[in-house]
Amino acid sequence: MTEMSPDPVGLALRLIDDVRNASAERVLDIRMTARAWSLEPARDYRRENSFFPETEIRSETLRYACDVAGQAFAYRLGEFAIADRRARMRDRLGDKFNLRDFHEAVHGVS
Repeated sequence: MTEMSPDPVGLALRLIDDVRNASAERVLDIRMTARAWSLEPARDYRRENSFFPETEIRSETLRYACDVAGQAFAYRLGEFAIADRRARMRDRLGDKFNLRDFHEAVHGVS
C-alpha cells in the first residue's frame, strides 16, 4: 500500500467509521443542546456508538454540554464548504492547483 494507491478495504472502513462518528456527534449535539440528555446518558450513547477511549468520550461530551450549541453542525458545514471550495479551485486551476497555496489562503497563513 502506498500513498498513491491506498488499500481499498482500509479506506472503506475508515469512511464507514467517519460517517458513524459524524452521525453520533450530531445526535449528541442535538440531544445535549435540547437538554434531553445529561452527561451520563450522552456518555453511554457515545460508548455504544464509537470506538473512542473513555478520556475522549468524557472530553467530547463535556464540550457539547458546555460549549456553543450546534457546534458539531457548524464544524461539519465548515468542512463541507472548504471541501467544495477546494474542488472548485482544483477544477478551475487544473494542474496549476497547489494544495499548500490553497491551505495558506484558507487559513490566512503566508
